[in-house]
Amino acid sequence: MTIRNRLSKSFPSLSKRELDVAVEIAKGKTNREIAATYKLREQSIKNLASSIMRKLKVENRVKVALIARGIEPESDG
Repeated sequence: MTIRNRLSKSFPSLSKRELDVAVEIAKGKTNREIAATYKLREQSIKNLASSIMRKLKVENRVKVALIARGIEPESDG
């Protein structure tokens, strides 16, 4: 199963663009690199990343990447 398929199935509330960004985060790309790929401003990517983290209920990009790859991150609490 691809990263995109896993995320869209597990988190149907993610928009197409959020899925695009989450896949790139899972690949380890920076906001700047993602912005260049999609010809968007870096701030737009930051906003999308924040929205993704909120929807996935995680605090950082590492956990987004883990979830995207099918790995359950450890809880902070």
